[in-house]
Amino acid sequence: MRVCDRMPVLDTSFLVDLLKGKPELKRIIAEIGTRNLKTTIFSRYELLRGASKADIAKVNGLLDTLGTYDFTEESMRESVRIYKSLRGRGELINEIDMLIAGISITNGELLYTRDRDFENISSPYIKLV
Repeated sequence: MRVCDRMPVLDTSFLVDLLKGKPELKRIIAEIGTRNLKTTIFSRYELLRGASKADIAKVNGLLDTLGTYDFTEESMRESVRIYKSLRGRGELINEIDMLIAGISITNGELLYTRDRDFENISSPYIKLV
């Protein structure tokens, strides 16, 4: 399977902008389709942690439409590899972002993100949009 044929995994930054109604993200969702969209357990955590009382129903409504990849032993090992690579280059990024990348890469899925920190991770499984 080619990388572009992978199932989309939506990063926290992508989901936040989608919730804000940014038109370019609606266009991307229209292109990739709504079937089999996923996120990670850490993006779920970040969204729920940051949701105000006024927005919690909207956030939960979006999360209810997404599958979720959990953090496994294999994704932990990939996240450690990412951490060591970035630390060795002096380019460490947010810890949760490394965990999200580890999950996506381990599952062989394409991570859609708006967070430029992900540019530091060398992987064909990360798509900055």
